[in-house]
Amino acid sequence: MRFRFAVLMSSAAVLAACQPAAPAVSPEAEMPVVIEEATPVDVIDFSMPFNLQVNLSPAAAAKLAQTGETVRVEAYYYAEPKDETIATEVEEGDPGVWLGTEEMLLQGADGLMPVPGYFQNDVAAEKTTGPVRALVNVYSAREKSADNILSCGIVDETLEALSEAGTPAVIACTLIEE
Repeated sequence: MRFRFAVLMSSAAVLAACQPAAPAVSPEAEMPVVIEEATPVDVIDFSMPFNLQVNLSPAAAAKLAQTGETVRVEAYYYAEPKDETIATEVEEGDPGVWLGTEEMLLQGADGLMPVPGYFQNDVAAEKTTGPVRALVNVYSAREKSADNILSCGIVDETLEALSEAGTPAVIACTLIEE
């Protein structure tokens, strides 16, 4: 038992040393106020951070400021199932094997923000093939209104491409009524 624990700890140290550094965020870039830090929903053992630029239309920014509504950013991490047996475990409509989720709640979200990129590397190694992907969604947090008021694009890209990119991933948002 002690041997397995020592091997696990050594493996964790090697994994940590191999993780890429967080992408640089320009000091001139206006950062949104993060109300709620990124919170991994499950046990996470690896991270590939990347930057995300949320661009609000003038009408969306004005409406959020007027109502005090916040913006929720959710990043879902997934990869293709390794074989047909594992593919049967994937729920209908899911893009692949789920590896983790991060949620961030933002005030004044028109700006550049770092995303930690936490996911379950052990599950990825055991059950998936190919690169880990991030599916990032942005919408109003529904704290001031029961309905989402934003229409936003998405990002669906490999974590490797996102973390190595010299420019942030961009998601543009308008009001649904625009």
